[in-house]
Amino acid sequence: MSEVVQLTAVDAAGVCWPVALRLGEPSVARVELVGHGVFGSADDDYLSCLITVREYLEKQGLLLCCQGARPDVWPSGQLRQFENGRRA
Repeated sequence: MSEVVQLTAVDAAGVCWPVALRLGEPSVARVELVGHGVFGSADDDYLSCLITVREYLEKQGLLLCCQGARPDVWPSGQLRQFENGRRA
């Protein structure tokens, strides 16, 4: 099963970049950033993948426009286990 989540990243100049985040099983996230290539992450759950993707984009000078990508967002252990890191 694969799901595509369309997100946006923004650079320091305020330019928006479309981001396609492909979620696969088990806990694989692949980000496709127009003009910046493809980056993949496989980890224990989707939250761990999203953290890795956020850190990668920040090194490229981009901020991911997603509330779940904020450093202060964290799910409870039980929610993380039941939702595989999908919600916080």
